[in-house]
Amino acid sequence: MAWEVRFYQNSRGDEPVKIFISDLDARTREKVYELRVKSKVAVRIFYSSKTRIYYLLHAFEKKSQKTPEKELKVAIDRLRELL
Repeated sequence: MAWEVRFYQNSRGDEPVKIFISDLDARTREKVYELRVKSKVAVRIFYSSKTRIYYLLHAFEKKSQKTPEKELKVAIDRLRELL
């Protein structure tokens, strides 16, 4: 049985992670399958899984060693919406 990947979708129908990925340069975008990408920029994608479905919740360019609190909050808030 295959896993399914779904992008988080907000109440307006936007898919912010999908938009973020499509805005990356081609070289970085090719590596995004890793969910933790080191290229010209460091990319992190927060996700959750349930019953063989991965939900891509939030993506951002990581610019410091520690993940910013606001980025974690976005991911947690989106996860709560799904629950």
